[in-house]
Amino acid sequence: MDSRDVAEALDQHYRQPNLTQKILAALQAAGKDIEALTPDDLTVFDEFHIGGRRTTRALARLAGPLAGRQVLDVGCGVGGPARTLANEFGCQVIGLDLIGAYCEAATMLSRRVGLSDRVAFCQGSALSLPFPAAAFDLVWLQHVSMNIVDKFALFRDIKRVLRSGGQLALYEVCAGPTEPPHFPLPWAGDSALSFLQPSAALRRQIEAGGFVKKAWQEMTVEALAWFEQMMTRRAAAPASPLGIHLISGSDFAEKGRNVIRNLAEQRITVVRGLFSLR
Repeated sequence: MDSRDVAEALDQHYRQPNLTQKILAALQAAGKDIEALTPDDLTVFDEFHIGGRRTTRALARLAGPLAGRQVLDVGCGVGGPARTLANEFGCQVIGLDLIGAYCEAATMLSRRVGLSDRVAFCQGSALSLPFPAAAFDLVWLQHVSMNIVDKFALFRDIKRVLRSGGQLALYEVCAGPTEPPHFPLPWAGDSALSFLQPSAALRRQIEAGGFVKKAWQEMTVEALAWFEQMMTRRAAAPASPLGIHLISGSDFAEKGRNVIRNLAEQRITVVRGLFSLR
């Protein structure tokens, strides 16, 4: 499958028709005032990665201080991490995502919570970043690399857009010692769109792209505990119009169970890392 085929398949996998309208309808159904939204109103669905906002905050603290820095969030989804970085850590953030509907929803939500002056979003490929060289102080990745075949190209272009002294912060899913993972998963319905590498191989790819490790932390135990708790709360709580299903689709429960099973069986692992330019 070439890069164009992968991009088209990813669009099919992640696409949620009328996503912006669905999100607004769900917020209204949950009793939110869509004319006076706050970032906290969006917490249950806008950070589409293991650990949610708690993980974003922890990674930001690892990379900090961040006030006034220019940040590129690659694979931004509907903009939750970008809004957290801007609102809580004082960054200026541009989010990039391959899925146009995500960028549209991210822009709408950011405007409605009053953050349009600090965050912006555009559609584009992580393998061909549509930005000039040395444009950012920090590049941010959360659950992106598993959909990228050519990881060296990813990190090479990230290096290009970073300024001298710039950093790469990431929180990524990797292949575990037991293979293969059980599907479907949030990022892939089957193995055709899942390009996991062992964490050691991912680290080598980053370093080969021109980076020096500042931190590299195994987070699988914490990720499993969080996901188990989240799925338990979801099963016990009354049905809500708000949730990750808005982004991931109606089969999120099955995908979530597979994430837990894969983490428990060491079919996938999770790592957190911070790198600086060599």
